[in-house]
Amino acid sequence: MKKAGYNQTRVLDDNVDSCNDIVKSSYYSYMRCCQLTSYRTLNSLYNSLYPGHPIRGLIFCSAIPVLYLKGYDASFGIITWLDEHIFRRVLPSKNGTIIACVTFAAGAYISIIKIRQYTLKALFSYHGWMYQKHGEAVGLVPKLWMGLVKVFAGRSPSLYSCQNILPALPLPSLDDTLQRYLRTVRPFYDDESYQRTVEQTDIFKNTIGYKLQRYLWLKWLLSSNYVTDWWERFVYLRGRSPLIVNSNYYCLVSNSN
Repeated sequence: MKKAGYNQTRVLDDNVDSCNDIVKSSYYSYMRCCQLTSYRTLNSLYNSLYPGHPIRGLIFCSAIPVLYLKGYDASFGIITWLDEHIFRRVLPSKNGTIIACVTFAAGAYISIIKIRQYTLKALFSYHGWMYQKHGEAVGLVPKLWMGLVKVFAGRSPSLYSCQNILPALPLPSLDDTLQRYLRTVRPFYDDESYQRTVEQTDIFKNTIGYKLQRYLWLKWLLSSNYVTDWWERFVYLRGRSPLIVNSNYYCLVSNSN
């Protein structure tokens, strides 16, 4: 009986230890999840404000009320208008003034960041530096471009800081797309098959080609990259064979036996 009681106690102790381990493991997992969520949130905030910084934004939003309360109106009357027509009607006088200052400062800082982001997007659309010949002196336009990028880009960008300000993927015209398609398939067809393909291309162009091009232009206008979802659905997720050349510059194509 004593031995049975001892075994029963041992089993109960093991169950208690197992429960404690599960609770500790769940707690550590939850804390780890909270840390990762906080890090991702802060990282997203930092990337959305690039080339600015949240700390500089807080300093800016704190400096504007201090200057306004000391008699320096950096808003040229905008804070006074917000205070008198919006915030003072629902809040006490001093609180309304401070909130009007913070509102103006936040709007001004975000506007400055947006101007810098659109300026960088326009600068990143320039590709003239790619055609600079090796060994020759750098031209005036590339030098000016590098200087402007350095001025507007800020300091210490992270990995995804420029993700939201990259230029949109250019949309080729219908004629350009059809000519590139014919040039691509020409080595695979004989003369008869290629001529048939040319005729089918002309039929596509004169029937629904321009209509589909308008739909594609609308998709290009409303999305940051009009190819991403189609690539993931029809190429990346469905393809199990090696990728074609130039389809993804992170990968190399190996010849299958």
